[in-house]
Amino acid sequence: QSFKFKNDLFIILNPYENGWSIKNEQFNFLKKELQNNYQFVDNIIIITHPAIYVNEEFNIKVNSFAGAGKNINFWDEIYPLFKKYDNNYYVVAGDVGVFLNGFELYCKKFEKNIFLASGMGAGVFDNYLIFKKIKRQIKIEVREF
Repeated sequence: QSFKFKNDLFIILNPYENGWSIKNEQFNFLKKELQNNYQFVDNIIIITHPAIYVNEEFNIKVNSFAGAGKNINFWDEIYPLFKKYDNNYYVVAGDVGVFLNGFELYCKKFEKNIFLASGMGAGVFDNYLIFKKIKRQIKIEVREF
């Protein structure tokens, strides 16, 4: 699903349907949402549970790769859409933090995009993210509990 809030577009995807890849109806939905909205929004926030952007260059440790396919299509099919529609992108995931591995929070800027993962479940360093918009920019606060 998707919604707009304060001139930003939020897109929520379920990568578990296709082994952590965004395919078929969801891929078409994502393309349509980007195509129809990129000119009218400041920022685009993509939300998933697993960190579908995981790769060898990103030092992120997810709780589990359960359900992940061998060829997650984020870098080959999804990320090129970001380049096609020149917005500020935030890719937000969960699924970190359960095992106290020092990765209860993950943030990486790559090119002009921000990749985040937040997690809870270990009872230590559990956190959530607060997005605040100041003018056209997103500021992110971490709240630990």
